Amino acid sequence: PSISYYIRSNGGSEEDAKDIIMDSIYALLNNIKEGKYTLSDSARLKTYFFSICKNKWKDQYKKKKNSIMVSLLEGVEGVDEDAHYYVE
Repeated sequence: PSISYYIRSNGGSEEDAKDIIMDSIYALLNNIKEGKYTLSDSARLKTYFFSICKNKWKDQYKKKKNSIMVSLLEGVEGVDEDAHYYVE
């Protein structure tokens, strides 16, 4: 629930949250398999998993915002289609 709440509070939907959680489970399992994460007292699994979800959502949200901006700029006179526009 905390991951879903975080994503919905930061511009996402419940569906976005489900997608991020599934992608993050896959990433977590790969990190464990590759030895990038090992269980310890100082690095709780829940905290580590939440940070994976949070970072994945930030990346997806940034791409989503840039995609919206490009869609809005398409066909606007004077906009260089080859230029890169970034949304902060």
